Amino acid sequence: MGFIIHHRIKPKKPLYKKLWFWFFLLFLTLSSTVVYFLFFCPNFQVKNIEIFGNTEVSSEDLYDTLMQCSHTGLMNLWNIKLASDSIFLVDANDVASQVLNKFPEIEIALLTKKFPQTLIINVKEREPIGTFCDPVSQKCFLIDKKGIAFQVQDKSALSGTIVRQTELDFTASVVDLGKAAILEQNAENIYKIQNFLKEQFDIVIKDFNIRSAMRLDARTSQGWHVYFLRGDDDVINLQLEKIGILLEREIAPERRANLRYIDLRPKDRAIICDNQACAD
Repeated sequence: MGFIIHHRIKPKKPLYKKLWFWFFLLFLTLSSTVVYFLFFCPNFQVKNIEIFGNTEVSSEDLYDTLMQCSHTGLMNLWNIKLASDSIFLVDANDVASQVLNKFPEIEIALLTKKFPQTLIINVKEREPIGTFCDPVSQKCFLIDKKGIAFQVQDKSALSGTIVRQTELDFTASVVDLGKAAILEQNAENIYKIQNFLKEQFDIVIKDFNIRSAMRLDARTSQGWHVYFLRGDDDVINLQLEKIGILLEREIAPERRANLRYIDLRPKDRAIICDNQACAD
């Protein structure tokens, strides 16, 4: 006698009754909300740019650059392009770097976010110490106290202090915007000498000539020269102290018109030449 066993088929549980389904749906909803909030919510799209510190660089150019930098591409697949201007996606350091690369006139750029829709940029523009003409490209540039070329100058209409270099210890490639034209230490020496003589004695330097690895010559607007020993701050400070004493105590303003040169390179003295018999 045989037995027939009947297996009762358990009804399949609907998807909506499964716990994992609701967890997944909740996760999807929350994720979509966060993505929308961070990337596409109109209230957090960059709309305003505030610019401070610029005088030479156009505010309009800076504004356009910052708006472009705040536009982030999210997808570019076939004909599908997705982008966002969300303030959350703006990388302040990266944008500041792009500004510095695009505008050599700017030395420092600091970008901050002002929620919900504003970017604020504070810039410090480079302070020129003179004009340097590249002997290779024949182009002339304003340079700052770090020796960086940051603005092209018309060679036929140069004004202010001219910086020349006749020694060859700086073997850079062709000078261009944003590149070093002279060694930073040379530029710092020039900046310090310029400021000291102008502020203390109202003496304007017409041009500097980096003559050798050890020598820096300055020519005043009155036509007389000062010969400096190139070096660090201590070396330059000692020489400025010497010329300061000379101009205060020994070389009256009326005597300066007859000067030919002051040589500050000897360690313990200075050589003053105020007649045509002196030789360089």
